[in-house]
Amino acid sequence: PREYKTFVMDNGLPVVLIRDETSFTSSASINVDVGSFMDPTSIPGVAHFLEHMLFLGSDKYPEEGSFDKMLGEHGGYSNAYTASENTNYFFSVDTAVFEDAVDMFAHMFTSPLLSMNATNREANAINSEHSKNLNNDGWRFEQVQRDVAQPGHPYNRFETGNTDTLMKDVDASHDALLQLFHGHYCVPNMHLTVLSSLPLSNTEELARKSFADVRQTCDMTGIKDVGVGEVMAKINEGDYLQPYNDSILGHYVMIRSLKDVNEMTFHWQTPPQGGAWKEKNADYVGSLLAQEGVGSLTALLRDEKSLIGGLSAGPGENFGMFGTFEVSVDLTDEGKTKVHYVAGAIMNYISLLRGDDAVASWRYDELKTNSKLRFDWKEKESPEDYTSDVASQMQHYPTSHVLFADYDYDEFNAEGIKEFLEILHPSNLVVFHLAQEFISETNEWHKDKYYGVEYSTSSMKGQYSDGFYKAYEGEHQRMFPDLKLPQPSEYIVTDTNTREISPEATPADQLTAAGADAPAKLIQNDYQKGTENQRVVAWWLQDTQFLVPKAHVIVKLMTPTFFEDVKTKMAAQLFAAMASDSLNAETDAATSAGYSYNVGSTTNGLAVSVSGFSQHLNKFLSLVLDKLNDPSKLFKKARFSAITTAAGKNLANSLLQEPYKRIGSFLSGAIESPSHDPVELSDAISSLEFDDILAFKDQHLSDVAMEILVFGDASLDDARAIVKSAAESLPSSASSESLLKSLPAASSKKIGRFVQGSKTSFRSPPTDDSNPNSCTLDYWQYGKPKNDTDRLYLSVLSAVIHGPAYDQLRTKEQLGYIVSASGDRRGKVMGLRVLIESLKPASYLHDRIKNFMDTMADPMIEKMTKDDFDGVVETLNSQLSEAPQGPSDVLNTAYAEISSREYRFSRRKEELEALKSMTLSGFKRFYKKLRQGAQISMQLDPTASDAAKVDDETAALDTSDSHSSDASEEDVKAFEVQDAAAFPITLKDWRKDQDEYDMEPPSPLPACDLC
Repeated sequence: PREYKTFVMDNGLPVVLIRDETSFTSSASINVDVGSFMDPTSIPGVAHFLEHMLFLGSDKYPEEGSFDKMLGEHGGYSNAYTASENTNYFFSVDTAVFEDAVDMFAHMFTSPLLSMNATNREANAINSEHSKNLNNDGWRFEQVQRDVAQPGHPYNRFETGNTDTLMKDVDASHDALLQLFHGHYCVPNMHLTVLSSLPLSNTEELARKSFADVRQTCDMTGIKDVGVGEVMAKINEGDYLQPYNDSILGHYVMIRSLKDVNEMTFHWQTPPQGGAWKEKNADYVGSLLAQEGVGSLTALLRDEKSLIGGLSAGPGENFGMFGTFEVSVDLTDEGKTKVHYVAGAIMNYISLLRGDDAVASWRYDELKTNSKLRFDWKEKESPEDYTSDVASQMQHYPTSHVLFADYDYDEFNAEGIKEFLEILHPSNLVVFHLAQEFISETNEWHKDKYYGVEYSTSSMKGQYSDGFYKAYEGEHQRMFPDLKLPQPSEYIVTDTNTREISPEATPADQLTAAGADAPAKLIQNDYQKGTENQRVVAWWLQDTQFLVPKAHVIVKLMTPTFFEDVKTKMAAQLFAAMASDSLNAETDAATSAGYSYNVGSTTNGLAVSVSGFSQHLNKFLSLVLDKLNDPSKLFKKARFSAITTAAGKNLANSLLQEPYKRIGSFLSGAIESPSHDPVELSDAISSLEFDDILAFKDQHLSDVAMEILVFGDASLDDARAIVKSAAESLPSSASSESLLKSLPAASSKKIGRFVQGSKTSFRSPPTDDSNPNSCTLDYWQYGKPKNDTDRLYLSVLSAVIHGPAYDQLRTKEQLGYIVSASGDRRGKVMGLRVLIESLKPASYLHDRIKNFMDTMADPMIEKMTKDDFDGVVETLNSQLSEAPQGPSDVLNTAYAEISSREYRFSRRKEELEALKSMTLSGFKRFYKKLRQGAQISMQLDPTASDAAKVDDETAALDTSDSHSSDASEEDVKAFEVQDAAAFPITLKDWRKDQDEYDMEPPSPLPACDLC
């Protein structure tokens, strides 16, 4: 358990200290109660700009990038975000260097350089970040919500900034940075959270020493006022209230999307809800609107009518001057034609909630119980996520309540809930509709000047509005007779006692030793005992360390062959999607009480997982497995049509992802086989009928082996009972000779083995021709490691190369906002990857990566000292020695060994031993071999010709020391060019001529002592 202490420093800075003895990582976060609402009207984006600038050096640490370099070499990183009313900064690092890191962090807030030179450069980074977001429908949607707000209101702003807003008057922008920092970055607006394994007394001493110089008062004396002070004065005086007035309330706003989406949001503006945090009236209403059980909005609109794909509801924004409440639906193609019906159902359900039966203390008590259980038994967040969250919460809640406030349902207020429901009136509503096309188009379109998004507003007066009012008043009840309020849940947890520890379980003291991994134990192995046809392999791992009253069950059905045929692969995915979709209404009461399930396809079968509190787990597991046993009773043809349409749209939309997200799949296509592009997958979906999905179970799951893992609060007897139930509910018999002999391999992926020293570049336009960004991803293949030491050398390289790459390519050269450098692992094949997304040509980015590797990375590794190397190795030692931080760590580690068929349950101990044999000279040899390996450069460039190009650059690479031969012409094939509008490139012709690494055979199953 974590220990806590709160105090106020001598300068008035409030602090929360957290001690976590088991964490090797320490973290700190500063939250500043200043965000984009404080931007001067004439210079939008200044608050976000200041966030960037604080990382670019301080009086004591003037070297740009030194903070991130130090963090990266010691297992950490830093980040920040700017929101409307706050800016949050945080970092994490190995505790061994925490004191130095805190000192560097603190000086960001006491003496940042904020130089004019850095101002000019960093504005380009802001612009690159904005360019990354230009084609993102989420950012575009949010900007329209701001555009339709009252002119002059802080909400009616452009939050992130670009060069147009920040560089049209550089002097004014620099003055705004100084004014915002000196006028608002002071103790009254700041909160600090620190987490470490150090004793609380040590952490307190560190905080007091490091942050003592944070200014007690804000002072803008002598700094030119460019509008920041005026905005703050108006906010403090309450001049800004609700952002929407009668000019937009009661209106329907159409927003033109880039992706094929159809999302409608019912958006009410509300008074600020911060004062009702103990009551949570808005959360109460949202929970009833969002429930998915019998009689719910979702059951009617999705499960019965197939008009929506999903529904969410609850509080949206919660600012000091106003709040919002939203109901959002993902419309199907059929739903798009029946918007009035969908809207009427939502308004009618709100009318139901205004009845006396809806506002009931027992419903509130269920929420209270479930929320308290989530808090009491939640797993640890990562140190940096936790400190960031706590510091931001300190802005809104009393320090004594910051940990629990979001979960606290302390005061049932029936009148408060009813008053909130009155706010959800049609006259206080704006409907936002995001889609590519609309049923009723208009000629009156506006275009936002920052994102170029088109939108149109129209009044909902007349028949549309009348329908809203009648539904709100309950006059349309006869149209929606199936809408009903939920009944009491049978899954409310009342017993959180844990099971008695079985004598056969691994003792807790063995699990907390340095580098210990929890070994799952076989409790059934039908391959060992020779059952006639049943092939069940079952594992059990009881939680003896954390004693959380929850259990997890994973059941995998595996066929003897992999789904390499694309049609079968997509049939498996649709079967799993149909199963998950069909179970929603049946399982809503359980999922609301903290239970969860997942049905997913694998490369050769199906995986079903169920988890939750032990008290009702067996009942919940039986519900899920029994329903899956007979798809004909569970699946609905109307839902099949909606799900396949949505799957096709998702594939088409994947082609419109940002280049830095798309390029990874291109690299995978070059390295891995088999692979299928979105067009192939979409065609396969189109060829499938409803009867194909119904028949999938009988056709493909009749010859299977079953693998089960039972983890958590489950005794040996519990686990055996669960295994027996699963084997009886789902297919578990094999008939093929191969499956009767052994479990199948873990993966069908084959990894290309490329000619050492070859250098190949692929260049193509991006799949979204409207995106102005290029992206280059350069990859060097090392090959398979000889041992754990080689694998750990790649971890060292990842730690030392990212910081310098980011600093040089992103900060100094200003190539783009997205820059990364890291190790690459595919199965057992290792490599290095460096990525840049930018407005500059992809070939230029490739040249800059080459220059970085040649002139910075190579000399850096060559000149690396033993002390530097030993410091990184020590951080790896700390990471590997760290005890599991929660049950999920134990589960994920054990399941990774089982699913990979390696069964190395002592992996971390063996890696810790391998650390001892690592040397600086060995690392340098590793790096030299990697640099002499095959290189593949993937380049997406909007200026490239429609015909994708592949270049053999082998001759340009000096391989004199690598004992390798140059690639012949046959080693490099041009892309096959398909319909450029649909999917312009495929790598298959090139990939099929490459050598491949041999697939790894599965390790033999360990002895089954408990069978």
